[in-house]
Amino acid sequence: MVKIYSLNGNILLSIFKTNKFSEILNMCKTIGNNRFSASEKAWVLQKDKVEQIIEKVKNLGESVEITDSAKQLLQKFKEENFEKEFPKQYLKVPPIVGKEPFLNFQLEDIQKAYNKKRFAIFNDTGTGKSYIILSVLNAFLNEGKINKVLYITSNSGVWDIYNKFPIFSDFKKEELIIGNKKVRRPFEQFDKKVVICNYRSLLLMANDYDNNITQFSNKVKEWVGDKSKAVIVCDESHNIANINAKQTKVVHAIKGYFDYRYALTGTPADKKEKYYSQLGFLDENLIHGKNYFQWLNYYAYIGNAFSKIAINSWKADKLKELQAIVSQNCTRRLAKDVLLLPDNVEKTINVDILPEHYDIYVNYAKEYLRNKFSGSNKILTKDFMACVPALILPLDNPTAVSYENLSSSLANMIRKFNFEKHHIKVEIVKDILEDISEEKVIIWTSHPSVAEKLQEIFKKENPLVLNGTVKVPAGMTLDEYKNKIITEFQEKKEHRILIAGVQVLNSAVTITKASVQIYFDTDFNYVTTKQSQARIYRIGQDKTVHTFKIIANGTLDVTRNKLMENKNYVNEKFLSNEYIDNDMAESILFGK
Repeated sequence: MVKIYSLNGNILLSIFKTNKFSEILNMCKTIGNNRFSASEKAWVLQKDKVEQIIEKVKNLGESVEITDSAKQLLQKFKEENFEKEFPKQYLKVPPIVGKEPFLNFQLEDIQKAYNKKRFAIFNDTGTGKSYIILSVLNAFLNEGKINKVLYITSNSGVWDIYNKFPIFSDFKKEELIIGNKKVRRPFEQFDKKVVICNYRSLLLMANDYDNNITQFSNKVKEWVGDKSKAVIVCDESHNIANINAKQTKVVHAIKGYFDYRYALTGTPADKKEKYYSQLGFLDENLIHGKNYFQWLNYYAYIGNAFSKIAINSWKADKLKELQAIVSQNCTRRLAKDVLLLPDNVEKTINVDILPEHYDIYVNYAKEYLRNKFSGSNKILTKDFMACVPALILPLDNPTAVSYENLSSSLANMIRKFNFEKHHIKVEIVKDILEDISEEKVIIWTSHPSVAEKLQEIFKKENPLVLNGTVKVPAGMTLDEYKNKIITEFQEKKEHRILIAGVQVLNSAVTITKASVQIYFDTDFNYVTTKQSQARIYRIGQDKTVHTFKIIANGTLDVTRNKLMENKNYVNEKFLSNEYIDNDMAESILFGK
């Protein structure tokens, strides 16, 4: 005999004495993503597989007892998960036509999200994630299903989303409020239906209540009111992948006040363990109600002498289960598969830096490493890699190097260095700008000091600048200022050049008026660089895009570029070794 009953919103199956025990046990293990509850000594069943299991048990000649509460829960699940057609009259903007065979991919994803209260849109950057989710929310709004929305996004995405809400939905601008350092208590404004903020601002809001997360959570709960009509969207949800991050803890503290939960990102997880928090945000059942340690232990072989949660390897059978859970609760699209876009012509320009520059680079590396490691022939890999930001600076901008602890001869070389005259990349940028004199251009750099130099060199072009140290006018937040600069660049002909920091403007921004981008330099983050490329190469771009990467031969620039082409390059070639010897150091520093 088999008994099926409900407990805490779950459907459980208990197997009593029967000579068909092994057959029924095998069903529980193989039909759906079911899990065994040791405390209940019963199987927690995937709700959409219950009827299939019941039918197979009956076919074995076994009786099945189903409690009334379980029947009610299953009926409610059916009603909520009945595939309803998305009401297209609520599309304020028609979806784009995709590439064969994904012509209607946006509408298909809208349909999926419309039929799910908990769903992830893990589509590539530039595929219209915000369009998809806002179209879904507009249908819910018009059907009277929702009345409050908390939309959390990246630093650069706040104003982009604020401007898109009235374009893709019937929420009015006066119903929206941006939470930031100026407006730290938006949840006390009950006339606002939508709160938009970035993850850092969410922390500021929580801290404004005497660092009392319970007090803050209660304010959110009060603003939400009826949680059955409330939505929380975690845009760029990889920002909550780190379970120890404060912003992650705040999001998880308030998620329970929202019945509708959506996660959006083009880069969900470069490591499997980063799915834990994002799945848990959607629904605790997707992580089996386990804490992080229990969840890891369930899916992987963990623990060593240094850490009890270090992952040794993933369990093959359990990994398939995890992959199934992710795939059943998300949509995943790659831009190259679904988007009909103009060509993106990528050109890598390899250059030999001038002797004045190369001498500074080489001598600085020698002096810095000698001072840091006393001429040791072997350096711990982690210690060497920690030096990379200092070692790249004399290559990207020698004038920003501190003279402290430098020899007088090296300091003198740096003093004589003229950025415009001696930095060969400047000459290359000038050539590119001359060749494409009619197009708007983004020049990417990872150093504010480089941006300042380029702004001075190209001042006749009236360039706009956005980086981490830009001076924000009084009365404006950084996000407001970013929005202002992007709008000016997009709309005003007199601003042909935008000099942007890859760390500052790499996500949640559309800048399709530009069709040319030049990478003067980048940081060492594969994701931010990839995301930055999609600011201009995305939906809405109607021109051929030209992407130029300027690489200095025989320098750390070569290693950096290889990392941008293969995110595992440094790990595979260097980080697998405990120590960096002289040969390996030269390979990294001189691109060998």
